[in-house]
Amino acid sequence: MLSSKVSQIRLARLGLLASIAVGTLAIACSTSSDSADDDDDTNTNDASATGEDGSVVGIDGAVVANEDGSTVNQDGGTIPVGPLGTTAGITGTFAGTTYTYTENVQLASIGTTVMLAYATLDGGGFNPLQKWSINRIPAAPGKYACGDPSTSPNIQLILADQSKSFNSIGPDAGCTIDLLSVTSNSIEGKFTGSFADSTGALVPINDGYFFKPKPDQGAPLKADETGGSFTLDGVNYRYPNATNLAFETFAGVTISSPSNPVGVQLHTLPNAPGTYACGYGAQYRNLNIWFIWDNFTYYYAGNRQSATAEGPAGSSCSVTIDHVGTIGAGSSYTGTIDGSFSGTFVTTDGKKSVVVTNGLFRYTGK
Repeated sequence: MLSSKVSQIRLARLGLLASIAVGTLAIACSTSSDSADDDDDTNTNDASATGEDGSVVGIDGAVVANEDGSTVNQDGGTIPVGPLGTTAGITGTFAGTTYTYTENVQLASIGTTVMLAYATLDGGGFNPLQKWSINRIPAAPGKYACGDPSTSPNIQLILADQSKSFNSIGPDAGCTIDLLSVTSNSIEGKFTGSFADSTGALVPINDGYFFKPKPDQGAPLKADETGGSFTLDGVNYRYPNATNLAFETFAGVTISSPSNPVGVQLHTLPNAPGTYACGYGAQYRNLNIWFIWDNFTYYYAGNRQSATAEGPAGSSCSVTIDHVGTIGAGSSYTGTIDGSFSGTFVTTDGKKSVVVTNGLFRYTGK
């Protein structure tokens, strides 16, 4: 999250941060109009900084200090000063011992919003039986009492197996979650209280903290890489995985990441180079895209069924296929299929939409 460029600019910003603290500078929402400098300079008109390569790191892409010592990054989220720094995970001190889990950290909507963080195994990987979980996470920052897991926010710690679990359940648990920030795919907060073990005995948990930054930001997909990338709301996202979607025939590609395992699903891609609009196809299956965002909210363009090929009202998408491989038996695929996509994707109720540009994908059959 913090690049070397940001680190350099931070050093050049010590004088600027001091002046921000005394209120001499106002943070504006415009970018700097200064031209490239010989060195990293502070642009006092908008609290941005211009690097020696001419790039501007300002309020629209800056690391600017807050009163609590945290910083603001380019998407408006905060880089916290908590015990995990910029590492995603959950930590807490249980009966005097601190348990910090930072492996396979997930923020997902499984009926309700859940954050999971697993323990790391020796030699890599994660232990699926040892984890923190924070369940029924509210949609807005604030302080919340833990309670009945069927209706209220709650936290669980599993130390080694299911018989060693501790839960913030019931009126005597005394658990409080301080949700500092929450967006569609990032979260930060604190928690404390007494947790019940399997016998009902209460054990104190202190210094609880959880953090998951906005995921998957990165450079566009390169020509020799599999996976995908796209731009949404001015931010570029990068997904490292690509898998085959198989129905009756080779039907498409999913690009995804550990933080968004269902990612972007491109269905019924024609196996021939060319540019195609969603809804293309005279068969039962038509070209369509599912764009999964906002804690696993599904946005659509096009439709599988030929009778409703246009998809939700206001949606549209286009896919350009540059290279294709060969469809084999059992929906296997040999070679590489790749290309680009863009579109406006809409939820089925028509209430939410996202505009995606610069989409790239590449899948290689194995």
